[in-house]
Amino acid sequence: RAHSKRADLMISQGRWSDAERYLLRELALDSLAMVAGSGPCTPCEVLWRLARVRLAEGNRAGADEAARRWVALPPDLPSAWRNLSATLAAVGRTDEAVDAGFHLVALSREALSAVDFGRTMLSARRYAIVDSLVRAWRGTRDPVLANGARDLELMLERERGQFGASLATIAAHPELREGLAPIEADGLARVGRIGDARKLFEGIGHPAGSSRTGQLTAPEARGYSWMHALEADALLRAGDTLAARPLIDSLERSGAQSYYGRDRLLHHHVRGMLFFAEGRFADAERELRLAEWSANGWTRTNIELARAQLAQRHPADAIATLRDAYLAPLDGMGRYVPRSEIDWWMARAFSAAGMPDSSARYAAFAREAWREGDRQVRARLDSTSR
Repeated sequence: RAHSKRADLMISQGRWSDAERYLLRELALDSLAMVAGSGPCTPCEVLWRLARVRLAEGNRAGADEAARRWVALPPDLPSAWRNLSATLAAVGRTDEAVDAGFHLVALSREALSAVDFGRTMLSARRYAIVDSLVRAWRGTRDPVLANGARDLELMLERERGQFGASLATIAAHPELREGLAPIEADGLARVGRIGDARKLFEGIGHPAGSSRTGQLTAPEARGYSWMHALEADALLRAGDTLAARPLIDSLERSGAQSYYGRDRLLHHHVRGMLFFAEGRFADAERELRLAEWSANGWTRTNIELARAQLAQRHPADAIATLRDAYLAPLDGMGRYVPRSEIDWWMARAFSAAGMPDSSARYAAFAREAWREGDRQVRARLDSTSR
């Protein structure tokens, strides 16, 4: 337990190599109780964390090894198969991820496992499977499946470039706003309603009773920093550098007061986007690298860093940056960029690298996902062939 606690503390500060070291120490203390058939399951506590940490480090082979090692110990444990399926989807082994997901469903009758399976299938671009799950769970009395269906429907619409529909889904199910208000604000910004998006970001970032002095408690600082980073990102995507510029200093100050290591880096993301808007691409790349919380952190940083690298005619670097974006789960910081959008950028990066076959493969992924997308999303497909 002490090693797990210490590893979790390192994870919260982005000290991935330290976290891995403590997890490996904990694993070495195992009495092999699971192999012997009784006693506590130390690997259950360690191996899922180890796979997660290695994905954050960009260590695909290591994450794969940790996930498979857990499955090999208790082969009938649903959580082990859930972890394996999600890990395989992240590292791009899509067909194997689907097979592991079916193992999970066969072994577990828990509603949460089914929802996790659906989210992994979304990561693996198995949209038909997600469609069938959403249809099957409509009208269910199981609150976990009901909430899961609404969440999956919303995320599937975003994958398909249907941001207007995703906003309608949230409007039809107001209970989604409690946990997904930042996603709603992101959707508003994507359909051009930047004013409404700003109101929502500001409302979440300044909850009732929070400090108005600039001296925040650590939890307040975390909420303030993340919401205002999302707001600044949306403003810069809309081309509003004037409104975004003052937020950089606010983010640097609030991030320093947060207990979460990521928040101390967010100002670099906004500064990097501002440099990009000014045509200072090398400076933008430097700042965006400083903003990287992990290989699979905020996927918006991956996209902006790849853009800066492409602007400098470094397509191989951009491809590597975008590949890391796939390592993020479709949750938390990974919710803000649909996988289909990463595919679209990958098509452009491979085209710039003179690799037309790979470019065509990723362009096909984007076309399949966006064939019924919003007008402004489908317009992006027109530029793929050029």
